[in-house]
Amino acid sequence: MNTPFTVKKPKSPQNNILPLVFDSPHSGAHYPQDFGYACDFALLEQAEDKHVDDLFANAPDYGAHLLL
Repeated sequence: MNTPFTVKKPKSPQNNILPLVFDSPHSGAHYPQDFGYACDFALLEQAEDKHVDDLFANAPDYGAHLLL
């Protein structure tokens, strides 16, 4: 079963020093088959924050949490 979000924590407890949570709720391009969007798919894609998830991907390496 796919979860609606993923939390990536810092890899080591020593890196868990930043009181930050990075999140990018509109990034990614995964749409579940049962996602009932009410507009044209091309218009829906325009609401995506493309590649922001890639920009934030290393945040846990520096002690922050990442919510995807």
